[in-house]
Amino acid sequence: MQNIIIYLRAGDVAATVVDEYNQTAKTTPTITRGMRANLCLRPIDSEGNPIPAENLDYVGWDFVLANDWNTSTDPQIRVQTGFTVSSVTVGDKTFSQITIPLTETNTTQLVEALGSSASVKLGAELAGFESGESDPGFLIQFDVNVRNRRGTAGTGTPEPVGDGTYSAVQIDVLLDAKAEADHNHDGVYAPLEHTHESQAVPPLPVMLAVPGDADDDALHLQLEVSENADFSDPAESVDTSTSQANVEVYDGSGWGAFPAAGLGTPFYGSVVSVALQNVQAETRYYLRYHWWDGTDYTDWLSATYPSHGIMPVSEPPAAPEIISLEIPTDSDDHALHLQLELSANSDLSDPVESIDTSVSQGNVELFDGTEWIAFPATGAGTPYYGLRVAVTLVNLTSGQRYYLRFRWFDGTDYTDWNSTIYPASNL
Repeated sequence: MQNIIIYLRAGDVAATVVDEYNQTAKTTPTITRGMRANLCLRPIDSEGNPIPAENLDYVGWDFVLANDWNTSTDPQIRVQTGFTVSSVTVGDKTFSQITIPLTETNTTQLVEALGSSASVKLGAELAGFESGESDPGFLIQFDVNVRNRRGTAGTGTPEPVGDGTYSAVQIDVLLDAKAEADHNHDGVYAPLEHTHESQAVPPLPVMLAVPGDADDDALHLQLEVSENADFSDPAESVDTSTSQANVEVYDGSGWGAFPAAGLGTPFYGSVVSVALQNVQAETRYYLRYHWWDGTDYTDWLSATYPSHGIMPVSEPPAAPEIISLEIPTDSDDHALHLQLELSANSDLSDPVESIDTSVSQGNVELFDGTEWIAFPATGAGTPYYGLRVAVTLVNLTSGQRYYLRFRWFDGTDYTDWNSTIYPASNL
């Protein structure tokens, strides 16, 4: 089963989803209807210290996922058995882990709550009970997204089409199989040494813009690549404070080794290149990275790999180009609008592109879980959290490198600006 790891700042009942460094998470944990999984909760206190396992020694547990606060209605998911409490070491910290087995996630109540929506946000509640007590001695609440399914038991079987012609893909596969079959050219022409083995294509490097630091501290990069959305069992794990192997930085005139002391002020606004060693061709990965100044971490920035924007710097795209961005969640479930600016100047003056979907939705589309549609004039609400928007850039000059920043607006508050160099960083 999939292990979904969730770090929770549990200073009070209303827990906050964070990462292992106690930084507030930008996205809501997600499970999928009809898919078995383990929720692995790792609680920490308000200071970021792991809550000891001995403080979680309860004889009984009760976990509920529900879309309302009415205790007289059935919840969408409920688990009351199979819980385990263990210890897990990550770096120099040992976390307590409460494992909740989600073995039945295809309930009638969940199907009704989802309907035909791509996803729904449910409230999660975990209660721990001491021996002889009917009221819990431990209680935390947080939100969980549930993705819908397109095919489960009872979906039906599509009717195959009758006679038809092969597609180009089918023809290529047949020819490839034919070439791999045992054969020889004896008696036809002089044999030559040859092979039908495909040549390995080196993976594209990840190109990332170096941010600035308010205290002018030297910066180190931490990057993870995994086939799993929760970044368990990463295929790549880079930390330049420990090792600078396979990481280079552009110093304005050429590429050089990443300094062991980190990237100081002369490198702010430059670009680093990370050569991935363990990724496989034709495999899609989840990628995240953040920067560290020796004391504080930036928020994690996430993408899929390979994805738009992760490319060699020697191959800038021709206009027009499309940027794909993930829609974040909003704590108040408000609809979100996107603001994006692109400029040849590092101070973002005189932008060649300026997008604000609260004013105009031109050249911006949204994936609704089934197809690409026009970005809603009212914004991207809860059904679209975790999905993606595509922004078509129409004013680019081929071969030009740009500075890009974007943020989201819920009608009242703005997220922080996310900045990068385009095309040079994952988005």
